Amino acid sequence: MQIEITARERDVIMLLVLGMTKQEIADTFGIGWERVKTIMEHICLKIGFDVGAEPPEIVAQVIRLTQLKLLRVIH
Repeated sequence: MQIEITARERDVIMLLVLGMTKQEIADTFGIGWERVKTIMEHICLKIGFDVGAEPPEIVAQVIRLTQLKLLRVIH
């Protein structure tokens, strides 16, 4: 079974990989940091983490899931 993430969730993950903060990501997309926080919470729930997981943990899990071909982007 694959875990499905949205294109926006993928974009947030990519910016987390680059080390950007929630505020920097929000500024990049022109949205509030609260929205970025919500997107990150959705990502955490989808990958089996608590919603308070730290970005490096999220990125590491996404990389593992990608390597195992268990993650796919839906449009």
